[in-house]
Amino acid sequence: AQPLSCSNCSAPLRPLRLAGHYGSVVEIELCAPCHLVWFDVVESARLAGPGLLALIGEMAAAQTLAHQPLRPDLACPHCGTAVRTVHNRTRWGQSLQLECPQRHGAWQSFAQFLNEKGLLRPMNSADRARALQDAAGLLCVNCGGAVGAGDVNCPWCESVPALVDVARLARL
Repeated sequence: AQPLSCSNCSAPLRPLRLAGHYGSVVEIELCAPCHLVWFDVVESARLAGPGLLALIGEMAAAQTLAHQPLRPDLACPHCGTAVRTVHNRTRWGQSLQLECPQRHGAWQSFAQFLNEKGLLRPMNSADRARALQDAAGLLCVNCGGAVGAGDVNCPWCESVPALVDVARLARL
């Protein structure tokens, strides 16, 4: 089968075969430079713990790459239809995804995916102060870009400054 292409940067998406529930395999597509994951229909919900951890490892490895900002005309890699922002509720709060109106699936940025799984928490003022004192400064969990002291959102990818919730990740 022809590999899908990223509708943000036009590069071929990298298929990942990850562990799913009950011994199944879930195949998703990843664009590391754009920090995007494409999930067909309900693939995100079908990931088992080991598959989820493997995907988080892939996301961490992609942090070394230069981030490609998202274009406003992001489309479905299957049909080319413009995606729409969908607000979902999870047991950890609100989550976003960029869904194909034809129901082929949805894009999620790395941060959106981690948030959906309850693995991110918004930074409070103490977190921001500690990060700003660090030599590396305050870096976006989604794209790795520098976030200024007064920035409400990341100036590079518009993500809300957040931290990985290490305690919840350890329980995973």
